[in-house]
Amino acid sequence: MSTKQSIGFYKDREVRAIWNDEQSKWFFSIVDIVAAITESPRPRVYLQLSTTVSCS
Repeated sequence: MSTKQSIGFYKDREVRAIWNDEQSKWFFSIVDIVAAITESPRPRVYLQLSTTVSCS
C-alpha cells in the first residue's frame, strides 16, 4: 500500500490528510476538521459530545 501524507489549511488551521493509492482516496482527520469548522479549543470533546447527545 502506497500512501502519502499532506497537511492542508482551512481558516488558518491545520488539517491532516493521507492519500491511499490503492483506493485513490484522501482520508482526512475528522478532529482537525471539527477544530477548523467549530473553532472549538477542545475538538475531541466537542466531537464526543455531539455524537452522544440525543435529540429525542
